Amino acid sequence: MISKCIQYWRRRLFNYHHHAISSARAQRIANAAAAGLAPHLPANPRLLDVGCGDGIIARRVADQLDSSRVQGVDILLQPGGHIDASHYDGVRLPHPDHSFDAVLLSDVLHHARRPQTLLEECLRVCRHAVFVKDHFAPSVGAHATLWLMDLAGNASTGVAVTGRYFDRPTWLHMLTRAGARQHQLLCPFIVHDKPWRWLARSHWQFVAIIAPGDAATTDTSAELTPPASHGPVDKPPLANTHAGAGGDEPRKGQTC
Repeated sequence: MISKCIQYWRRRLFNYHHHAISSARAQRIANAAAAGLAPHLPANPRLLDVGCGDGIIARRVADQLDSSRVQGVDILLQPGGHIDASHYDGVRLPHPDHSFDAVLLSDVLHHARRPQTLLEECLRVCRHAVFVKDHFAPSVGAHATLWLMDLAGNASTGVAVTGRYFDRPTWLHMLTRAGARQHQLLCPFIVHDKPWRWLARSHWQFVAIIAPGDAATTDTSAELTPPASHGPVDKPPLANTHAGAGGDEPRKGQTC
């Protein structure tokens, strides 16, 4: 009886999370990925979504980029996904070097047991660019809130919630170790509708476009400030506005 009750409420929580949070989130992330990747890619690019889940983000990105070549990998494969997907071990990608034009890595690094290695693998298999969406946790409160929302969002999928979130210096150190160039960084990033935006704050969310390259250029990334608000289908401004050295220090009013 208790087990059935728990299962019932887990299903209710998942269904509510999907309709109230996940759908708008997926559209905003897909819009940001397509807008950020487009200047770096050829026609009909080959895309890989790492930690693809049901594949809805990758499918929407592929549609916006007019790509007919998209596939995913995940530790836990979901039936009835929107793209073709295969299993991987969560660390090593089963693909040769430079086999994709772009790689999507959306809210996956903070679940990975070896995030540095996974980031390097994504850079290894891409030709042009990697899109990353993840979190900055600038405080204990931010860390706790993100952890609780992760638990709720992954309650029915079995995805491991590690509680490992990044801060800005850690992120830049990861890029340096990976030998990556950061073309663009958008933070804060509006990913949730209200009222959830007030709980999981936009300045805890970031998206980045990175590429294989000289690690010494990491600190010349462009930092972009989004408008005060935009709807779930609006595309964030990811125009390439390069900053000089120190360009990815937070602007006034930003705490990420």
